[in-house]
Amino acid sequence: LGQSLFPLLVTSPVFCGNAKKGKKALAKADELVAQKKYWSAYQLLDKTDPDNENSTLFLKKADIVQNYFLFNIMNQIFCIDDLPADKSVEELRGQEEASGCHTVMLAIDSIAERLLLKEPDNAQIYRCLGDFYTSAARRFGDQWIEPTTTTGLMARARDYYLKANNLGMNNAEITATVAESYLYQENYRDARRCFAQAIALSADTIANYHYNMALAHYFDTDSGDFATAALHAAIAARHYPQGSDYQYDALYILGMSQMRANNPLQAIASFDKANAISPNRNYLLFSMIEAQLKAQSPEWRTTAKTYLKLFSDNTDLTSRLPELLAQTDSTKLDDLITILAEQMQNTSDQLQMANLNLATAQIYMYSPDKSKARSFLLKAKNFFSRNTDEYDNISGYINQLLKHAK
Repeated sequence: LGQSLFPLLVTSPVFCGNAKKGKKALAKADELVAQKKYWSAYQLLDKTDPDNENSTLFLKKADIVQNYFLFNIMNQIFCIDDLPADKSVEELRGQEEASGCHTVMLAIDSIAERLLLKEPDNAQIYRCLGDFYTSAARRFGDQWIEPTTTTGLMARARDYYLKANNLGMNNAEITATVAESYLYQENYRDARRCFAQAIALSADTIANYHYNMALAHYFDTDSGDFATAALHAAIAARHYPQGSDYQYDALYILGMSQMRANNPLQAIASFDKANAISPNRNYLLFSMIEAQLKAQSPEWRTTAKTYLKLFSDNTDLTSRLPELLAQTDSTKLDDLITILAEQMQNTSDQLQMANLNLATAQIYMYSPDKSKARSFLLKAKNFFSRNTDEYDNISGYINQLLKHAK
């Protein structure tokens, strides 16, 4: 019976007609997507397969809403549209100009799970679920509709990707996303193993893979290697678009890795390149000061002045400088007192003045004669105690210092 039934199935006019109709719709949808007619492509596929019984057509619909949405609500509701030839999804996404787009409700997760009951060996469906949960993690994280975390969503995505991998779908993109899920979990060893596989599988150099490999080394305090982190960060910096935020981040991690690998002069050069892309971010200037101190470069004074000029209205950022110098080169603390005094002469802002006084007091707290800190602490306290609602924790910190400023 089985032998005689099979020819009837494959030659059935209805079966063949549906298959041809599905292939034709898929081919036409691909044409429309290439023309940026995402809404028209989705409509065509939905009309052809309204109940999402054809996994190939469903996967194409999922691809359209996930990759070409203008608005995305919890990875369940998507807004898509046909775009003009001179516009791109990236420039319209989330903009008021795109507010009139068409709304699509597509429960990708539940539909995919239903299709897997019929096609348990379909690696593409597992890949789709992996992409779905990766997207939910990256876009919504802990704020997603389920009571879960970014790490939990990435772990769920990894399970589906590994199932796709076991069914023969072994490519760089999937392997890199699996590696990323390990990175979220701070499982740096497995992250490095998978990023290394993704790099080996890639025909081209993918900057993201090298950047994440650098992170997997840099943040691993047990078995990471700063020199290797610097190597991969340098590759990422070369292959990211020139002047982009991505290149900035790669250069910053490169500089931090070089500094931790005891190459402060190289770190300074990397920080300079990053600063040229996006000048005077507080954490970069702070790291630059550390590198300059380690390299015995007198330029640390200029950088410290810039840092204080820009951020002395931030108590935490100002207070970090004395601790940095005390830990890196305590012989420069007197120089920092001079710099702080110059900044006080150049400001009339009460908050800045209080922060500068507090930082000066912190320096004296490192000295044998801590009583010198007292007058600066009292000046700072005079401001913060008058604004207790906003600065209650700082006032408490100053009171603790005053107990030891004797």
